[in-house]
Amino acid sequence: MSEYPTDEQLKTIAEWDCPKNGFMPLVEYIRTIWWGADSQMKLTGKKFELHTGGWSGNEEIIYALKQNFVFWTACWYKHVTGRHYYFKIKKLKK
Repeated sequence: MSEYPTDEQLKTIAEWDCPKNGFMPLVEYIRTIWWGADSQMKLTGKKFELHTGGWSGNEEIIYALKQNFVFWTACWYKHVTGRHYYFKIKKLKK
């Protein structure tokens, strides 16, 4: 994906209903709009990494993720200077 994410796509991320729809489908959705997903995004088992590459569109996606309280509080693990974000995808309890 090389186009800037639309307002609707960012809203989808920010308002994603994680308890209803799960974390992994959100991760897969992000993959479809993340610039440089092949090199700037990594999913290994339950570990998920996002590296913005300094692109403002990816930064907007990170901002939308931060607005998703459930995802960010449940999955965020750490971030490192240079715009590197690390998450641990957890299984939701019913």
